[in-house]
Amino acid sequence: MGDDVELLFRELAELSPAERRIYFERNQVAPDVRAEVESLLSFDADPGPTIERMVAGEAQDLLRSGETALPNRRCGPYRLVHILGRGGMGSVYLARRADGEVEQSVAIKLLRYGGDEPAFRSRFLRERQILANLSHPGIARLLDAGHTSAGQPYLAMEHIDGTPIDVYAGKLDLRAKLALFIEVCDAVGYAHRNLIIHRDLKPSNILVDKAGRPKLLDFGIAKILDASQDETQTRERVLTPNFASPEQVRGMRQAVTSDIYSLGAVLYLLLTGKSPHDLSSGDREVESVICNRQAEPASRLNPSLPKDLDFILAKALRKEPEERYPYVAAFADDLRAILEWRPVRARSGDGWYRVRKFVRRRRLPVAAAAMALAGLSIGLYAANRERAVAQRRFVQVRQLAGKWIELERDIRSGNGPKARERIVTTMLGYLAGIGTEAHGDRELTLEIASAYLQVARVQGIPTEFSLGQFAQAEESLRKADAFAGTVLAGSPGNRRALLLSADIAYYRMVLASFQDRYQDVAARATEVTARLDQLRASAGLTPENQRVYDEAIRRRHQAMELARHVESGRETPALVARPQASRIAGDRLGALGHNTYGQLGDGGTADTVELVRVAAMNKVVAISSGLIHSLALRSDGTVWAWGRNSNGQLGTGSTTASNRPVRVRGLNHVVAIAAGFQHSLAITTDGTVWSWGANFTGQLGTRNKLDAESPARISGLAGVVAIAGGAAHSLAVKSDGSVWAWGFNGNGQTGHIGPDTTAPTQVLGIGHVVAVAGGGAHSLALKSDGTLWAWGYNEFGQLGNGTNLDSSAPIRVAGLSNVVAITAGDDYSLALKSDGTVWGWGRNSDEEMGNGTNTASSLPVLVAGLTDVVAISASGHQKGGHSLALKADGTVWGWGNNHGGQLGSKDKSTSSLPVQVPGIREAIGITAGGGFSLVLFAGSNR
Repeated sequence: MGDDVELLFRELAELSPAERRIYFERNQVAPDVRAEVESLLSFDADPGPTIERMVAGEAQDLLRSGETALPNRRCGPYRLVHILGRGGMGSVYLARRADGEVEQSVAIKLLRYGGDEPAFRSRFLRERQILANLSHPGIARLLDAGHTSAGQPYLAMEHIDGTPIDVYAGKLDLRAKLALFIEVCDAVGYAHRNLIIHRDLKPSNILVDKAGRPKLLDFGIAKILDASQDETQTRERVLTPNFASPEQVRGMRQAVTSDIYSLGAVLYLLLTGKSPHDLSSGDREVESVICNRQAEPASRLNPSLPKDLDFILAKALRKEPEERYPYVAAFADDLRAILEWRPVRARSGDGWYRVRKFVRRRRLPVAAAAMALAGLSIGLYAANRERAVAQRRFVQVRQLAGKWIELERDIRSGNGPKARERIVTTMLGYLAGIGTEAHGDRELTLEIASAYLQVARVQGIPTEFSLGQFAQAEESLRKADAFAGTVLAGSPGNRRALLLSADIAYYRMVLASFQDRYQDVAARATEVTARLDQLRASAGLTPENQRVYDEAIRRRHQAMELARHVESGRETPALVARPQASRIAGDRLGALGHNTYGQLGDGGTADTVELVRVAAMNKVVAISSGLIHSLALRSDGTVWAWGRNSNGQLGTGSTTASNRPVRVRGLNHVVAIAAGFQHSLAITTDGTVWSWGANFTGQLGTRNKLDAESPARISGLAGVVAIAGGAAHSLAVKSDGSVWAWGFNGNGQTGHIGPDTTAPTQVLGIGHVVAVAGGGAHSLALKSDGTLWAWGYNEFGQLGNGTNLDSSAPIRVAGLSNVVAITAGDDYSLALKSDGTVWGWGRNSDEEMGNGTNTASSLPVLVAGLTDVVAISASGHQKGGHSLALKADGTVWGWGNNHGGQLGSKDKSTSSLPVQVPGIREAIGITAGGGFSLVLFAGSNR
């Protein structure tokens, strides 16, 4: 820049734009010089003293170049040594105490030049007050504060000689990273409890000191949560885009959930090495990327991560603040759950979150929005029909809107079931009033019929996310049918009425099938096909209507066959025998795969891809594996256990792990065993159930949440013939065919709507059950007629009903009959049919369904190439499941994850198709654990 340009710039900088134009014209400034000066003036157009801004620019250049600035300058008793860094509103220097009182190194933060602007100065002084109020080992301490001789404010803070957390974490394994990050959460949570949000959480503001302790720095743009402050203070757009929340980017009000989003972004970086925001497109798209684009699941970038972390990060990084963790402690607790092998709460809320999101995009009948729109549209239609009715409808719609605000609060506060009950009550009252005023109006009548159908789906359609109110649902469907029938009576060819009538009949058919009302199933199926036949004759069927038509035909034939069995006095075919106490005893037990905690029981802790013998185990009649422990039942009725024992799951009266089988304390006369992820169950000959191990969600059924190191009897549960353990819930079948469940219920896996339960509770709406299986957060039940039913978590379609919606009520697994055995993995399910084929559905990211793909399926698919199978087992491993099948010839086949060598292949590669586990013959039993496999043999050969 030439001297003439610089001098002219300085001369004109303080003039107004009009005065500058006059100057240029009066002095006939050359066009090229004028253009350069105007460019500089435009750049300097922001308010503020020009000379100070020039000095600030020079100082910032020095900071960027790493040169020492302001040598030997004094700030009270401190002498600046060299610059450490620059923040959005201040510069930080290493300083030493120079008054001779004590030797001390501190970090001095000075308000940057140009900082006499009120907003910047106010923020700086606010940080001083914020830090003065904070005292936490994870937050850099404020040591002193004052002003320089020139009146510039400064802070003297604890100097952290540390490393940014993302750099430090690069050398840590997953568990160490999570433990470190939990410490950060504790510090942020402390600030929040003191009504302070940080608003600039990023790796450079989280340093890890030489002792490995994280320290939170830089509260320069923090906000005191004080409603009396000017709201505009929350809209300062000082941010770091890679870690900024959507509301921060938009300049909207921020809260603790904004910090939670930033923490989620930091954790995402620590686990994947990448930011959750792809900002490569440039600044103009920053807001769109952060506010609209979902982050890629972390496990896709780092396949070694457990799936639970995807749910945790997804919840922390929700675009809507109200959908995130409500406070940091909840975020940290889910991370601790990963370390402690507990279920995470993020998974329990995810299904209902997806339902709400779906409601916002589409007309989903089970959600409030759809019914609100239906109700409002009915009201508006009536308002146009006649003035007197319009006035009444206006009042009703206004009342409905007022109630709707309350319902939305219930949903957002986590009271989903309560909100849905209020939705039903509100809509039924509304429909009862308006139904009397249809007066032959076809369109209004059909709107009312449609609204009753929507209500029924919320009340109790088994294939929906419902309240389980089956009788009430049938009544609402009956009313819907009556209104639709009124229209068809006067207009038999009305296409809308025909389609609505077919829908109503279809859901009545589904409900009747669920309740084993075979005659009604056949009648309703006939109605469906009749209505759709009329539609077909007039204009053909859509693909969706054709699917409903085919389903009705299938159900009609099935119902008629079952009804004939009932009418003739014969029982429906019992395809599964109840468990028997006497079984063939195995002479040998082998194991392979992961062995970190001695879960192979061979006396060592080394992983192996070759079968090793479980020490001193013979006369074994049953085996079962949890996440990292195993159980064996011997013919003398004693139970033996080995592996990890952090929660007492070995039942030895201690929490000491064992790499050799040890006898479970005080248990005799046992006839059946089951291992959950970290707990164990047993049935004795008198039909009572005993439990031990982890109990943080009540999965032991002992009416408390205390772990048990020795077996304890579950009171109030007798006549039990089958048991199963899930990740953190348990299931039992009684001799009358009823199912009972207890433990974690975040997704309805115990068969009811409500909190976790510490005592057995009957699962309603299902009977004639002969076997159960517990997955990560879902449950399976096999009925005596060979049909399979499921309930609970359904993110990956593990309920097998063609949807991804959770259900607290049992729903029929589609397309499966003649099932003889079932097993459940973490997020997938397997079934064995009487023809010896195996079927799978649910998550398939580790190819655990064995169909040659890694694509999830919400409907059963055939496991490829397997026949003559007599037993199956699915792994509950959170980092990837594997599956086993035992064939009639005594060979064992496996597929899915193989990271521990649990499939017996030396390359430890995942297999999407069943492969024979080498060297095994004469096997009579199998069980799949968390990265390991057990095989029971009849003879001395492997």
